[in-house]
Amino acid sequence: MTNFEENNLVRTLVRAGTRLPAIPAAYELLRWIGIERRRSRLARQARFATLLGASALIGAGIAALVTPQSGAQTRRLLGSQAKKARAYVTTETARAHKRDAA
Repeated sequence: MTNFEENNLVRTLVRAGTRLPAIPAAYELLRWIGIERRRSRLARQARFATLLGASALIGAGIAALVTPQSGAQTRRLLGSQAKKARAYVTTETARAHKRDAA
């Protein structure tokens, strides 16, 4: 059966009100037979860096709300921490790209 014929069959069944069985996603099928795909190292590191950055922002926001310092001092502190975090992420991303390229 060609792709065109399959699409026509599906349209006909849907118009007739027939409920089609749910087709599992490729990742589900791979997991069921025990050979699921792993994400690349860069994808895992990017996800980790994103979660780490989001956690840092949430923590910084909470700290800004409960700090006994003045607003100007807190802004300076948060700015310097943001610069450090940006530099760290930039260097680690470059390092990960070099590792994956090798």
